Amino acid sequence: MNVKILIIDFICDAILKELQDRYEADYFPEITFDELIGVVEKYDILIISTRIPINAKLLERARNLKFIIRMGVGIDHIDLSYCKSKGVKLANTPNSNISPVAELVFGQIIRAYRYLEEAQSAVANNKFREGLRRGSELKNKTIGIIGVGRIGGRIAKIAKAFGATTLGYDPYLSDGDKKNREIDVWKDNLPELLVNSDIATLHVPLTGETINMVDTKFLDAMKERSILINSSRGKAVNFQELINYQNIDKFKKIILDVYDKEPYRIQNIPKKIRDIFYFSPHIGAYTDESLYDRGEETLKLIEEYLSGDIIHGLIDLDRGY
Repeated sequence: MNVKILIIDFICDAILKELQDRYEADYFPEITFDELIGVVEKYDILIISTRIPINAKLLERARNLKFIIRMGVGIDHIDLSYCKSKGVKLANTPNSNISPVAELVFGQIIRAYRYLEEAQSAVANNKFREGLRRGSELKNKTIGIIGVGRIGGRIAKIAKAFGATTLGYDPYLSDGDKKNREIDVWKDNLPELLVNSDIATLHVPLTGETINMVDTKFLDAMKERSILINSSRGKAVNFQELINYQNIDKFKKIILDVYDKEPYRIQNIPKKIRDIFYFSPHIGAYTDESLYDRGEETLKLIEEYLSGDIIHGLIDLDRGY
């Protein structure tokens, strides 16, 4: 099938070459929204990341568009209902983010438990271990995993290697799928998981059920001296309720890689509570390997679409994941 493909976000050179060798593919990684509006109608397949919103105004002009590939996972910036009304299929690259996000989560957990900033500062200031707080191990800690899909499942597997106990909460997984996850104890309700977890880590899509799921009630349920991590969707956290939470000192750390509005400004967090947070600028999948992997997965998605095979990353436009 002769298709026209437009790539509007950065892709690694090796994958770009392969795309252009196989297909009629144009590459405009710095195209603006207004420029895209003017050319999008020529293309059958659109390959995107997060730079440009795929909204109704754009989709209305994309008269020949049949398939959108989101390199990465999050689809908050795409008008799913309009895609459905126009018969446009949408897929993401669900396997490309698994390792880098899981590695970041454990890197930040270890950073928190071993006081690595203090250790670095002590050596830099010729104090060595003078006054240094003693760290803690992951062994025998309880990690509560909220959303046990691909990334949550990898978190559980790594946790086992550290000797940690895992609790899982995912009301959408079938019993068969749950058996394939390395979760020690499944919880049927979220508060029960939170009150028993030393670490609670979110790995959820953004849906009507998960938007603002981390609110005052959620925070109240969490264990004293626990760690909260969100590396999934920024809007899963109600930032106003988090920032204004009266008992925020109960937490050992709040670790955020994603935000309700990006780029996020640290000035939004009062100075007196900033030390409770570890911030990173949405770098969960920001690795060389992930960039290549999402490109390879994009090639596979195009092949599946054109051959009529099952599209492995196809999004259910009603459910939003």
